Amino acid sequence: MIEKERLIDRLLSSDSNGENLIVVPIVGMGGVGKTTLAKIVYNDKKVKLKESLKGKRFLVVLDDLWNDDCNEWDDLRNLFVEGAMGSKIIVTTRKENVARMMDSGAINVGTLSSEASWALFKRHSLKNRDPEEHPEL
Repeated sequence: MIEKERLIDRLLSSDSNGENLIVVPIVGMGGVGKTTLAKIVYNDKKVKLKESLKGKRFLVVLDDLWNDDCNEWDDLRNLFVEGAMGSKIIVTTRKENVARMMDSGAINVGTLSSEASWALFKRHSLKNRDPEEHPEL
């Protein structure tokens, strides 16, 4: 639905020309879906997120991001730009190119030692079973 995306883009844009209130009219003849469109957009998760964070200080954790599409990152980031000064987003990722999109200097936690890797593997692969029962590991 092209109209839905256009309306969401207008509502989420930060270009308000310095005005405190932006009015976005939806025009059309009776029965074409103006009210339905307004309800769909009102209930859209992106619109609700941006409105609920507006003017508030927050810390958001986006865990295990893999998508390295810069345009999609910008779209997601723009949902948070109207938060109060000092708001932060923590992003965890395995991909260096995802971290580079953030333009803010990544904290690299390195790798696990062989012993720690082995312990992690055993813990997840054996669950609650006795490791002695599986000498092949």
